[in-house]
Amino acid sequence: MIKLFDLIQIILEKPELYIGKRSIQRLYAFIGGYLYGNNEADDHCLEGFNEFVADYYKIESDHNWASIIELFSSSSQDEIDMFKELFDKFTAEKDIVYPFQIKNYKEQVFNFKEDRCVGAVESAKTAKEVAEQIWRDYFKSNIAALRKPYKVFFDEESDTWLVESKWLLKSLGTACILIQKCDGKVLAVWQERDSER
Repeated sequence: MIKLFDLIQIILEKPELYIGKRSIQRLYAFIGGYLYGNNEADDHCLEGFNEFVADYYKIESDHNWASIIELFSSSSQDEIDMFKELFDKFTAEKDIVYPFQIKNYKEQVFNFKEDRCVGAVESAKTAKEVAEQIWRDYFKSNIAALRKPYKVFFDEESDTWLVESKWLLKSLGTACILIQKCDGKVLAVWQERDSER
C-alpha cells in the first residue's frame, strides 16, 4: 500500500487531477479520508503538523493546519504551494524514516566499485549530511539543484540507509545513495531517471 508521504508528493505534483482543484480544504479532506479508510493513524507523517503550522505563523489556534494555511493565504491558488513549503520544512525537521529492502538494489551495489567508509552513521540526520557530502563529490556544482528535504529510508535487516533527493529539474530524476549504518561504508551512489523507477 502506498504510504501517506508518497501519496502527498503525488498529489502535489498535479493537485487538480487528484482533488479537483488547488484547494487546501480538499487536500485536507482527501488525506483525512485516506487515513480513515486505510487505518494509518499509527504511521502518520502529518502527526504534529497542526502545531508546527501554528508555531510557524506565531499564533495560538485550535484550528487544523488547512484552516490556518487558508487564513494566511492570499488566494486559493496559493494554498497548495504554501502547504508544500510548510510540509517540506516540517518533514526536514522531523527526520521521517521509511522502510525499504536492499535486495531491490542489488544491481546498483554490484556496479559500484568504490571502497569508501565515512564512520558510523547512527541517525537519519547524519545519513542526510553524509549523503549531501558525497553527492557533492559526485555531482559537483549540480548539488545546488537537489531538492530538500532529502528522503530517508532504513533497512533493518541489512542495517543500511537509503537517502534520495529529487533534482529541481525533473528530467534529471533522483540522486540516490546507500550507506551502511555501522561503519558508514558507501555501497552505491547513482542517479536514477524517473522513467527507471
